[in-house]
Amino acid sequence: MTPRATYLDPKAVNSSSKLLLKQHLFSQLIGEWLRFVSTLIGVRVALSEGHVAITDARDGDHDGPHLKRGGHYKKIAKDVDLFVDCTDVNPGGVYVSAGSHPMWKLLGETWESMHPLCRWGGRFNDANHLSLEDEGVA
Repeated sequence: MTPRATYLDPKAVNSSSKLLLKQHLFSQLIGEWLRFVSTLIGVRVALSEGHVAITDARDGDHDGPHLKRGGHYKKIAKDVDLFVDCTDVNPGGVYVSAGSHPMWKLLGETWESMHPLCRWGGRFNDANHLSLEDEGVA
């Protein structure tokens, strides 16, 4: 997939503007990635957890699985559920959670190829996680 998103130069803007630009970039990239997924026969995705409010972390656990200072708190991460072998007879297909599955590998590597800041959770045992890196955290 050829990335169409504009490269974000972190040196060009202040930190609050930089995060806002990353949020805009993330939204654009997710849309492009979803369009790519829609071209694959028998493959469907469902959007799962995205933004997690800081208030959710006041209990100290940062919403369980989400990394402190991670992209979910900054609106630059999204969890996506993957289904394969979807047909007219079985439209829901088979849910795939393992990052070792060939389709996750294709989708994750496609995400990573779209922009230098794109990170796929399959690299750190969280296959359904797509994000942009910010301050060294995905």
